[in-house]
Amino acid sequence: MIYRVDLASRKVERQIRNLPPDARAKIIEAIKGLAQNPHPHGVEKIKGPYHRIRIGDYRVVYAILKKEKVIVIAKVARRREDTYKEFR
Repeated sequence: MIYRVDLASRKVERQIRNLPPDARAKIIEAIKGLAQNPHPHGVEKIKGPYHRIRIGDYRVVYAILKKEKVIVIAKVARRREDTYKEFR
């Protein structure tokens, strides 16, 4: 099943754009992979529709909207930046 991947806001776009180039490439590749498999190895459910994946020192928090077949990227941040605060 193929999902469409959307960014929740311009803030998420900015978070991705401001990443170091090597981390940005890995994270973009992982986000693209979510379209094919929204539950990759290592995914953890956080709260409600939110899940998170780890890519090195970074975390990608996203929601899966099954009926609409959409993945919404809610946040991309380093783990130490209290990534999950608003998702608890």
